Amino acid sequence: MAEVSTGAVKKRWLTLGRGGSYNITFFYVSDIIDLIMSGIEKSFETKQAQIDALKQPTTKMSSFEWEYLKTAKKDEIKRKSEQFKKFRLVLGPIEIVNPKNPSESRSISLGDVPVSTKYFNEWMAKKIEKEEDMIFSLASFVNQFLGDLINDALNTDECFNGQIKQSTLLFHTTVTAYKKSAAANDDLTDKIINKSQGSYRYNIDNYKHFKESLLRISGDPESPGGRPATDPLGREIHYLIYYAGRSQPKEKIHGNKTEDQERGVFHYGIGKPNGIVKTINFQRNSVPSLKMVRFEQEGYDGLQQLREQYDAVIKTYANVKAMPGCYIYVEPDTFAPGTLGTEIDLTSLGIGGYYMITKSEHRFAPGVAESSITGKWVHSKDMEFTTSGNKGKVNKESGERPKGKCSVTRA
Repeated sequence: MAEVSTGAVKKRWLTLGRGGSYNITFFYVSDIIDLIMSGIEKSFETKQAQIDALKQPTTKMSSFEWEYLKTAKKDEIKRKSEQFKKFRLVLGPIEIVNPKNPSESRSISLGDVPVSTKYFNEWMAKKIEKEEDMIFSLASFVNQFLGDLINDALNTDECFNGQIKQSTLLFHTTVTAYKKSAAANDDLTDKIINKSQGSYRYNIDNYKHFKESLLRISGDPESPGGRPATDPLGREIHYLIYYAGRSQPKEKIHGNKTEDQERGVFHYGIGKPNGIVKTINFQRNSVPSLKMVRFEQEGYDGLQQLREQYDAVIKTYANVKAMPGCYIYVEPDTFAPGTLGTEIDLTSLGIGGYYMITKSEHRFAPGVAESSITGKWVHSKDMEFTTSGNKGKVNKESGERPKGKCSVTRA
C-alpha cells in the first residue's frame, strides 16, 4: 500500500488479492477546513488590494468623496479581518466503534475523518443544484457537510451488511472566552502547542477538569466579577466547536445498576422493602405509524413488531434532583420477579428500560413530601447489541439482507 499527497488531496493505491490495484483519492476533513479558512483570510487582503486599484468613475463625485468612500470600505474590511482573527473553528472528537467487537470504541478528531473526493464532488453538485446558489457561509457549509457525512457513513446499514452502523449525532456549540493578554495565544491554542507533541491535536482525555477551566469563559478568576481587567474586547476569542457522539452507546446500556449509577443513571423499581419509590405506572405511547417506522428500521422480527412502547409515571418521596433531561432506568424484573436470571427481556417489549425525564413535579405540605416523574421511553436493555455487531435489516424468514449501494455480489 502506498500513499502520495498532492495539496489537500491524497492518493492511495490498494493492492488486491488478485494482483490488481485500485486508486482511491481522498482528503481529510481538516484539509478542506484549512483551505476554506486560509481562503477567507486571504480574501481580506485581496479585497483591500482591489479597492486600492479602483479608479474614480466619471461621475459628479468629487475626489474627496471618492477617497472617503474607499477609506470607509477599507475600514469595514479591516474590522471584519480583525474579527476573523478572533475566530476559532474547533473540530472535536467523534467516537468510532470497532465493528468486530462493538464493546470497543475509540475517539478520534473529526478533522481526521477521510473523505472520498468522488463523494465530495457529488455532494457539492447536489447542494448547488438544490440550493441554486454557489455561495456557502462557513457555518452553513460545516453544518451540512459534517451532518451529511456522518449520516451517509455511520447512520446507514447499507454498507458491509450493517456491521458499521452506529447511531451518531453531530453537535455544535459557540463559546466566547478570554485570553490572558491581547498579544498571547488563546488558551486552547496554547494547550495544543504544548501538549500535542507536533500532532496539532489536543487529547481531551488528558484534561484535568478539577484543576482549571479549559477555557476562560467567565473571564479572569482573579479579577473583580471574573471580567477581564484590561482590554476585554481585545482579549475575546470566539469558538465554534463541533463534536459527534453516539445517541445511545450500546455497550453501556446493560441495565447494570453499578455501572449506570456511576454515569448518573439511577434505577427505579417496585416491591422493594426500602427506597423512595411509591408507585410506577405505564402509559401507552400512542404515536401514529410507530409500528411501521419500527418495521422499516429493524426489518421483520416476528411478534416483536407488535410490541408497544410505554411511558413511565413514577411517584416517589421527595426527589428534587430528578429533573427533566436526566436519564433513569426502570427495572422490569421488579414487575415480574420470575424473569430474573432468565433470557426473557421485558424491555424489548417496551416495559421498563431506559427513560428520559420529560416532566417532574414536587409537592410539599404538612406531612407530604413527594415527587411525580414522567419519563419518555428511550431504549431497551442491550437492544441490537451483539458480540459480532452484525445485526442489520434482516428478514429472519429468508436470512437475506437488502442490497445497497455498497453491496458486493459474487457470481
